[in-house]
Amino acid sequence: MSVLYDAYHRVIENAESAGRKYVSLYVRAEYYGGPEEGGWWGHDSILESYVEVSNMDMAERIYNDVHAEVERMNAERKADHNAALSRQCDEAWNRGEDLDDVGYAGPDEYFVVIESVPGECASVGERCYS
Repeated sequence: MSVLYDAYHRVIENAESAGRKYVSLYVRAEYYGGPEEGGWWGHDSILESYVEVSNMDMAERIYNDVHAEVERMNAERKADHNAALSRQCDEAWNRGEDLDDVGYAGPDEYFVVIESVPGECASVGERCYS
């Protein structure tokens, strides 16, 4: 490093290195692939939004706040989904019917990551059985 850089960091001990980071929100969207081998599922990871920050410390603070909220909301969505499925099963049972397995894997799930480039964690699952 340079003499000026060293001097700066001696005077300001808590200086942080600059480096752009992105706190990104993704949705993991599940899909039913097909009936082969008893049915198979896949998922896409889709970038929903992101925020650019100037250093890792700020990225981690934002991540921690958003992560806690995302986990809470995912649990709430899953509980709502399970309650709806339970109602459907009860209604079918009362009618004397069976429910068809349409291969629905559940509600989409959100997750948050810290990235160097927005969209690093985006992916698209295979759409054919292999």
